[in-house]
Amino acid sequence: MKTYCLIITKNRKKKKLVFETNVKKNATQRFNTLVRNNKVLFPVQYINNKNPVSVNFEILLLKRRTSELEKSIVIRDFVGRTKEPSFNNDEWVLIKHRPFYYEETFKIHGTDTRLTLIDIISKVFTPLLNESIKSTGHMYRFQNKICLEVDGKVKLLVTKNKSDSLRLYEKIKELYLRKKKINVLFSGEVPKDKRSGLYSKLSNILKIDREYLWRGMTR
Repeated sequence: MKTYCLIITKNRKKKKLVFETNVKKNATQRFNTLVRNNKVLFPVQYINNKNPVSVNFEILLLKRRTSELEKSIVIRDFVGRTKEPSFNNDEWVLIKHRPFYYEETFKIHGTDTRLTLIDIISKVFTPLLNESIKSTGHMYRFQNKICLEVDGKVKLLVTKNKSDSLRLYEKIKELYLRKKKINVLFSGEVPKDKRSGLYSKLSNILKIDREYLWRGMTR
């Protein structure tokens, strides 16, 4: 049984063991490296449920408890109030903790593989835009979905919920607007009184049910 370990927690429950060792220096170095390299473009914020459920991941450095005198570090909130440790276990003492992030993935209608944001931009959206260089793409959102239209061709991106749709739309807009030359018109959320006609059009183009389009969450 090792003295030190690194674990990932999901909403304060153990998700997986990352590393274990008997040497504190090795544990600390691995912890610092993982935190430093944990860079994602669009982090997971929700898990699927009947209602949006926020999810928080943390990476913890733990030491096996050898004495009742050993105490976990004190954790405080943003106003300095003491909080419960991220991981309660009588066998372990919490030494360090940091947020940990996972890259979210999304479904493009008509494909089985879930894609990260960078893959969606590089493998789906940008190739479609490059097919018609002289045309302007139109990007908009509704419910938990984001659409890119170019010359009658449509790519439909589906997120977990409406909140993720807004967050993702703004991130895509930010990334494209960084470019000096851009051929995308961002029109934001489709007004509710315009959606019936939109649903009819997309249902016809993509061969999907209207119910799928007006649904606000993935199941």
